[in-house]
Amino acid sequence: MLFEPTDSLFASAPVEQAWHISTMASPGRRALSGQYRKPGLELTQQHQEIGKQRDPLGDLQNWLEALYARCARGEIDPAIDQVLEVFEELLYEKKFTRCDEVLKQANADHLPVEVMLALLMTSARAREFLQTRTGFYERVEHRLRQIRPDRTDELLANLR
Repeated sequence: MLFEPTDSLFASAPVEQAWHISTMASPGRRALSGQYRKPGLELTQQHQEIGKQRDPLGDLQNWLEALYARCARGEIDPAIDQVLEVFEELLYEKKFTRCDEVLKQANADHLPVEVMLALLMTSARAREFLQTRTGFYERVEHRLRQIRPDRTDELLANLR
């Protein structure tokens, strides 16, 4: 029931006092007691954290070690996902220096062909902003000439 008449006040009291607004009809009134203040503040703090830019890469050495470990265990698809996820976010946020750090420090000898190509493909659209991409490309090309000399040109087509 939206409005409930109070027994003793109904006949003689002014309208404001004669009618009691149910808290079920007006859920916002419950907040006046402070019952929802703490959860509301927590949501506000979480919302403020969402707006802050975070570094998806974190510590570069740990990230690379995790990538190398996945590759060593033969987890190629999760390794490619790791590369694509981080690079997509870094490139979207225009953090080209962080991308350059990855490409500079990535060791092609520890990466399978698929992951090397994923790094080249995902960084290709920002090649003009990435100064170390050319060096990484050359390391990948050298490595591919060692392990897949017959397919090197085919694999690297359109990735320069």
